[in-house]
Amino acid sequence: GSTNGSFVGIGADRCVIGIDVESAFAIGVSVTNGMFAPFGAWEGSRAVLLREGNSGNLALMNCSFWAVPASLAEVKGGSLTMNACNIHEWALGLKDSSCFIVTGGRLNANGCTFNRGGQLAVVTGKTTRVTFMGNMGVSPLEITDGIGDRMVCLGNNPEIQVRPVPPAQP
Repeated sequence: GSTNGSFVGIGADRCVIGIDVESAFAIGVSVTNGMFAPFGAWEGSRAVLLREGNSGNLALMNCSFWAVPASLAEVKGGSLTMNACNIHEWALGLKDSSCFIVTGGRLNANGCTFNRGGQLAVVTGKTTRVTFMGNMGVSPLEITDGIGDRMVCLGNNPEIQVRPVPPAQP
């Protein structure tokens, strides 16, 4: 069945998936002061994965992420909220990986620090909603946007560059 709970100070190193959410209860799972470094794992590794079919919430507050070989988080269902997190690096092994892949569900990233620039997110999906507000970076970040007005980017420094998903090739 679904789970809910509050975790403080947990971590996961050298793993394929640090937090794997198959079914969270709507009230959600909260992680505060977590540390996640999935270094040395295969290219499909993620610090966070919210699976398709999940309808619950995962909230990460004041968590740190580093040594991520590919994408930091993938959201296929449910809701991922990240507040005041330190995202040191991602795409160490797969240089073209975006920090976030969102194909369903919701992503809220607020007040986070990104210690590198590059591809921040690829967002697609008919019901996907995404918000990036008040985040801080050291160099420009980019989002590939396939959801239009269901994405909000406000008050980020530097401003996040948003590009539409390229049209499909015939």
